[in-house]
Amino acid sequence: TGDDAPPGNGELSRTGWILVSRDGGASWVRSRRPFHISGNGAFRQRSERLAVSPTDPNLVLFGSRREGLWRSSDGGLNWEQVPESEVPAGVQRSEEASPGISFVSFDPEDASVAYAGVSGDSVYRSSNGGQSWTSVGPQLAEEFGAFEGTVVDGLLFVSMNGLDGAAVGSLQRYDPERGRWSDITPESDRTEWSVAVQPTQPDHLIAMDSSGSNGSVWRSTNGGRTWTQPEISTRSPDIGWIDASDIFTWLSVGRVLFDPVDPDQIWFAEGMGVWTARSVFSGDQLELVVTSRGIEESIVSDLLAVGTSSPVSAIADRQGFLHENLDQYPRLPLVDDTFAGGTDVDYSGGDPTVVAWVGAEYQRYWDDKRESRGAISRDGGASFSRFENLSPQQFGGNIAVSAGDADNLVWQPSYYLSAWEYTDKPKSTFVTTDGGINW
Repeated sequence: TGDDAPPGNGELSRTGWILVSRDGGASWVRSRRPFHISGNGAFRQRSERLAVSPTDPNLVLFGSRREGLWRSSDGGLNWEQVPESEVPAGVQRSEEASPGISFVSFDPEDASVAYAGVSGDSVYRSSNGGQSWTSVGPQLAEEFGAFEGTVVDGLLFVSMNGLDGAAVGSLQRYDPERGRWSDITPESDRTEWSVAVQPTQPDHLIAMDSSGSNGSVWRSTNGGRTWTQPEISTRSPDIGWIDASDIFTWLSVGRVLFDPVDPDQIWFAEGMGVWTARSVFSGDQLELVVTSRGIEESIVSDLLAVGTSSPVSAIADRQGFLHENLDQYPRLPLVDDTFAGGTDVDYSGGDPTVVAWVGAEYQRYWDDKRESRGAISRDGGASFSRFENLSPQQFGGNIAVSAGDADNLVWQPSYYLSAWEYTDKPKSTFVTTDGGINW
């Protein structure tokens, strides 16, 4: 755990820790050595960097972003680095998160066998519990990383993902008995992949690209020789606002795995929580159902509650909500169904039923074709109307509503193209006197 920033031209920060529990999670101790974790940085998805031996809980492997491969023989308290002359540290980037060692995995049926993926280099194999390592290929260019690493029936399945958003990724299977790699990629030009392998039938595969949405999921029952695509639908039986959002257009892939007990069920870790699907090889449909409650961390930028009105929040990634009942999940996103972060809300002191909201499409920070996000409500946040005639510079930031004239609003955007641009090139302050029609 930890959220270290890239070092840039400065020192490498080590504020992250590996946490260890020996009582099922009731209590925890931390490793005696801190690490550079960068848990919210790029390349945080799909890659499992920590692996515990299936037969010896004291044997743990950790693939770091910037400090190479590490091995613990006391359950994660003390660590010894595998020499970088034996396993390199992988691709390093000064100004952004590094992929480094992109996965570590044990063979669940032979705990002496372990694998480590090294971005921009190769896949390494150990046959003695991580004490020594050798490269088993393939040789990777600097723009590729070997992610995931699932071992089923002695075969290693790896997603070779592009690191720059342009390089076309692939799915590869390694047979250690033959020393041979096989390309099992669906016919597609995707840059990133995730693959789940059925534990009892390694020829049964589910693959996703960087999204688990319709058009981004494939199935194979012959080891990847041929693939078909089911129609994807989503359902959220407990959390209303998820069904009312546009989340189904982009289900961010954390990792997809088969259930170890039910061989026809998959579990899917996604940005808003955990989803599951049953009967995954039956019929033309695949329904993903939200199963998590309260896992997603809500980053609240502002919260207002006025008189007897329901509280209104501005929340990163999901706009915010009208909280009609604090004991239940919100029914709807605040403004509309679009993926956007809420950066501020304000109300008029003279007429608290007037509430203004501003936000930002975070995934389009550097796209000058993005839409500005701002809206006004005249019923305490129950419904909103989008502001009109906005410029691309009206992006995030803060908004204030006059107490004397609820049609008079002042909007101070945040930055536009650079995270530091607002410090040396302040943007204009925008004002409307007609409730957001003209600025």
